[in-house]
Amino acid sequence: MFYLIVCKAWELKHRYGLSLGEYHEKVSKQGGRCAICRQEAKPLVVDHDHATGKIRALLCHKCNRLLGLVNDDPAWLRAALEYHSFYREDA
Repeated sequence: MFYLIVCKAWELKHRYGLSLGEYHEKVSKQGGRCAICRQEAKPLVVDHDHATGKIRALLCHKCNRLLGLVNDDPAWLRAALEYHSFYREDA
């Protein structure tokens, strides 16, 4: 267990410039919930802008993967939402 905490602390510091305490503070501010789907998740992952490195929020793995799969492109996400809305059975 200690090894996992040390690895997580190292990853947070070297990838995002966050201490373990700062990460836990962010988790607490978000109520342990993903910033997108609002579901409780353990662990929450750090979402950041790949171009600037700026941290946006903490996400569940599913929502983080979603953003990665669309290359953080808002136009792509809007197009997918429009597509989905157009083909909904109950619409």
